[in-house]
Amino acid sequence: MKTTKIENAVIVRNKTRLEQLTARFNTLDQAKFYIKKSQEVYRQKKSSKIGFNLSHNSESYGFIENNQVNNGYEKTYKPVKKIGFNSDNNIKDKTNFTIPENRKIGYNKKKHQQQIQQIQEQQQQQNITNDFSDYEEESTEFNSALDKILKQLSGVLKVKVIEQDFLSNYIFTKKDLVIVVGQDGLVANTAKYLDNIPIIAINPDPKRYDGVLLPFTPDNFMDAVHNVLNNSYLSKKITMAEVRLNDDQRLLAFNDFYIGVSSHSSARYQIIYNDITENQSSSGIIVSTGAGATGWMSSIFNMVNGMIGAFSGNMPIRKYEISQEDEKLLFAVREPFKSKTSQAGIVAGTINKGEYLTIESFMPKNGVIFSDGIHSDFLKFNSGATAEIGIAPEKAILVVS
Repeated sequence: MKTTKIENAVIVRNKTRLEQLTARFNTLDQAKFYIKKSQEVYRQKKSSKIGFNLSHNSESYGFIENNQVNNGYEKTYKPVKKIGFNSDNNIKDKTNFTIPENRKIGYNKKKHQQQIQQIQEQQQQQNITNDFSDYEEESTEFNSALDKILKQLSGVLKVKVIEQDFLSNYIFTKKDLVIVVGQDGLVANTAKYLDNIPIIAINPDPKRYDGVLLPFTPDNFMDAVHNVLNNSYLSKKITMAEVRLNDDQRLLAFNDFYIGVSSHSSARYQIIYNDITENQSSSGIIVSTGAGATGWMSSIFNMVNGMIGAFSGNMPIRKYEISQEDEKLLFAVREPFKSKTSQAGIVAGTINKGEYLTIESFMPKNGVIFSDGIHSDFLKFNSGATAEIGIAPEKAILVVS
């Protein structure tokens, strides 16, 4: 079969956190000012709950240290007027008194508070500087990596850079080689918009990003580029999930689908699995691919095992092993509720190639199907909508060498 000649390199990238802040506040200085003020407010609120709660005692002209208990009794500062008195002598002029050399009582409250405030402000400024420097260092590292990638690609292919926000509007063709520069989630989101087009995924900052789906760095990715151009590359063909509604809308998932409501209220629906039908009320349904089995679905296994260990003392159940390339999906119903009108017999299972999980929505509003945890990547799923979930015909082609 004749292959289409690749002519373009399309780089898909995230905005760095610093770029997102700058876009939000128009300038870098305004972004820094916002971060600084936000942290100051937080630390002031935090410190006000930790410090002494001092209240003035008008009768003794001293201070009572509230809520501080030592050895079972409440510590109270003695009145300032009574410091240094000789109680054995009958002294009429009680203004003539001595002051202890090491006085801890009757201190200058205003001066003390000013000193504490100065120390806190110095610490806050240091923390703010350190916190914001991480934004700047991350952005510098990312842009340095991107520049290195662009220089190497520009001598081989025409290069275009698009940001994640524009993925849904960009039309990819077989003449494109897709280069993803970012984190694992960007690979997942990009793959859904490609029709079996190979992806070279680059980790721009291995010190910060785990890079489970990012086998290359800016220093070694060009070998993979030449292999793809020569059609001699090796790849993983990762299974994706698809959902189809009865109005022909369609959505893909690289990791998982969430079917439920967009708020914290219960999702109501009818579920059909292996020819068994139930009406259910739950916190929603998760359908996971092999790629997503180590994410949300893994957390569900952890919860189940924790409850088994806590309440029954039995051995934990073994997590269902599924690889990224297995043509199989897993599903789990979150917190199914049994009542007069809802059942909890179908709580988990597998979906093989050619099989479907069918769900009919009973939710009058706020019903949704999210893909890969991205709230902007969703289908409305309200009353009257029926969804069939199965294995997608497309694969995510992840180049490994």
